Amino acid sequence: MHVTYWKEEPQQRAWKLLPDNGTEIEKAIQAGAMFKTWTSFSSDPGNGKEVTRFGDFPLDFDSGDPKKALNDMRTLCLSHLPDLYNVDPYCIEFFCSGSKGFHAVIPCETFGAQTGDVSLPLIYKKIAVLFKETFDLQTLDLSLYNMRKGKMFRLPNVKRSNGRFKVPLSLEEVRDLSFQELWDLSKEPRQVDQVDTDTDCELSDLYEQMKKEVYSEIKDHGQAEPFKGEVKGVLPCVAHILEERPGNDRVNFNKLVMVLINYYQMINASKEDVWASVGDFLKHYEHSATYGTEQKRIAHWRSQWSYLKDNDDYYFSCAFMKSLLPGFDCSACEGKEETETSETDNALQIVTISDIRQMDIKQTQPLIEGLIRQGDSLLLTGPTGLGKSLTVNAIALAVASGRPLFNQFEVVKPHVVLILQSENNLEVTRTRWDRIFEGLNKTDYETYLTATDRIATIMVGGDCRISGDILNVKFAKHMEECIEVTGAGLMILDPLISFHRSDENANTDIRTVLDKLTAITRNTSVLLVHHHGKGQNEGFHKSRGASALPDWARGILTMTRQPHESKDLIRVQHTKAGNFARAKDFLLEVDGPRVIPVEVDVLCKPSQVVERLRSLGGMVEAKNTLVKDLIDAFEISRKTAQDAIDRTEDFGFICITKSGKSFRVSVVD
Repeated sequence: MHVTYWKEEPQQRAWKLLPDNGTEIEKAIQAGAMFKTWTSFSSDPGNGKEVTRFGDFPLDFDSGDPKKALNDMRTLCLSHLPDLYNVDPYCIEFFCSGSKGFHAVIPCETFGAQTGDVSLPLIYKKIAVLFKETFDLQTLDLSLYNMRKGKMFRLPNVKRSNGRFKVPLSLEEVRDLSFQELWDLSKEPRQVDQVDTDTDCELSDLYEQMKKEVYSEIKDHGQAEPFKGEVKGVLPCVAHILEERPGNDRVNFNKLVMVLINYYQMINASKEDVWASVGDFLKHYEHSATYGTEQKRIAHWRSQWSYLKDNDDYYFSCAFMKSLLPGFDCSACEGKEETETSETDNALQIVTISDIRQMDIKQTQPLIEGLIRQGDSLLLTGPTGLGKSLTVNAIALAVASGRPLFNQFEVVKPHVVLILQSENNLEVTRTRWDRIFEGLNKTDYETYLTATDRIATIMVGGDCRISGDILNVKFAKHMEECIEVTGAGLMILDPLISFHRSDENANTDIRTVLDKLTAITRNTSVLLVHHHGKGQNEGFHKSRGASALPDWARGILTMTRQPHESKDLIRVQHTKAGNFARAKDFLLEVDGPRVIPVEVDVLCKPSQVVERLRSLGGMVEAKNTLVKDLIDAFEISRKTAQDAIDRTEDFGFICITKSGKSFRVSVVD
C-alpha cells in the first residue's frame, strides 16, 4: 500500500502520514486537510530509507497576473502537447486554484511512469524545465518537484482561507471562458464530467530520455560531500574551467555547466555577476557537438539553472570537481576543503563511554537491509565452480537498480557498484550480461538496463580482468581514485586472492591487508568473494585461510551445493550477521547466466513425501521414521524434512495422528 502526507492550511502545521486511497483521503479532509503531497511513496520516506515515488505529472501556473498563468496553461496543454507529443488534451485534469493561478495534472500513464521511480520528482522537473524554457512559460512554478517527503499540492473543493475553492474545470471551459468567468467558478465546490480518453502518446520517449539524464547526473555526482570550505574570491578550479574551457572523454559541457551552476548558486551570486563571469565560456566553448552553437549553450545553461535551483540533491563539492579535473593543483585554493588528515586529527584522545553516548553521531544507513550497512564489509564464500561470480552479478544489479535482492533483502536506494575481478575476460563478461537481459520481462528490462550505467569495472589494455596488491602504494592509490571518480557505494573484489600477495594462512599478514582495504574504501561498502577451504569446517569457518578474514567481515554469506535430481541449486546461509538479525537459509537456482531465488519446496515436494511414505507401506508408526527416510532420500536437513511433512499434511495428502508418545503418519486415499 502506498502512503502520502497531508496538512492543514497554516504553513507551520505538521505533515501527517496516511494511506494513499480515496477513503483515507476523505477522512483526512474531514479532519481538516487542505493539502496532500502529489507524490505517494512505497513506504514512509521519513524513516531514512530511499523509497519509490509515484504520481501524475502536476503543473502549477502561478503569477501575480492570473491571466498570464491561464494563457501559459492553454499554450502548453491545448497547443504544444497535442501538436508535438500527440497528447489528447481531454486526458489532462484542469483546475482554477482559487488564488493566483491554475493547475494541470497529466496522467502518469502518458509517460509510461505507472511503476514510479526513486527519482520521479527529478525526472518530472527536467521535463517541466524543458517545457518552461522551450515554450517560454514564465508562470510555470518549478518548486513542486521536490525529493524527500515531496511537495504539498492543494486539494480540490476544500475551502481556502480567502473563502474560495480550488475547483476542477472542463477542457471546454479552459478553452472558451474568460479569466473572470473561470475565476467566478471558484466561489463554490463543483464537479466536472469525466471523459474517456486515450493516454497513448509520445511523452514516454521524453520521460525515458529525462530519466536517463537524471541517473547519469546522479552517477556522475556520486556520493561526494557538499563543499564546506570558506569561499575567498573565485575558486581556482572554477577560474580554470572558465579560462581553459577543458574538454575530453572525462569532461563534457553538461558536467562543466552543472559544477559551475552549483558553485554560483552556492555563493548566491547575482544574475549580473554570473553572466559577467560565464559569458565568454558560453560564447567560445568548442568541445561539444551537442551544444555546438552559442545559442544552444546559453539555452542549456538557462535550462540547467532552473533545474538545479533549490534542488538539494545537487551541490558543489571538491570531490566532484576533482573527478572532472584529475591532477589539478588545489594548493592555491584558500577555501578548499581539507583532504589530508591533519596532525590534530591524528592525535590520540581519551574519551569515556559516557562521552561517546552523548556524541551527535550520524547513523549509518544500510546499503542492503538485513545484510550490509554503508561502509561495512560482506564476505561471500563458496567452493570452486558453484556460481559465485553469477551471484556477484545479481548483487551488483540489485544494488545498482535499488530492487530487492533474492526476494530476501531490500536495497535502500540505488548505488554505483564498482567490480574489480580477475577471472572473466571481456567476451565472457559481455556474453553473461547479454544473456541476463534476454530473460527479463519488459518492465525489469528497462529498470535493469538503466542500472547498468551504475555498474562500473576497470579495463587495462582492452581486458577487464585486473589484479594487484592492496599493500602496493600505487595500486592502492588506483583503487582510491576509482572509488572517488565513480562515487561507488559498493566495491566488489572477485576473488580476494587476486588483490593481495600475502600469506592467506597468516592471520597477521591477512589482517594487515584487510586494515589497508578498510582505509582505502572508507565509507564505501565492500564485498569480498572467497573460496572454501578443503577441510570439514562448518559455517563461516568454511572460508579458506586465516581466521582473521571471517573475523574482520561484518557479514558472511556461505554458499554450498544443494543436491537435487534435476536442478542446479545453491544453499545460501547467513552465517555471520554482524549488525543485523541472521536471515533464514535460502536457495538459489543456477539458470544459465543467472542465479534466481527458488522456494525450499523444490527440495521435497508434497508428492515426493507421499511417494516415500507409500514405499514404507503407506503408514509409519512414528513421524521420525519418515523424517529420516526423507533426509536419506533427498539429502536435506531435518528441519526441511519436517517442514515438507507438515506442508503435505496441510494439502490433505497425509494424516498425522497421535499414537501413544509418537505420531502416526499415513497416506490419505
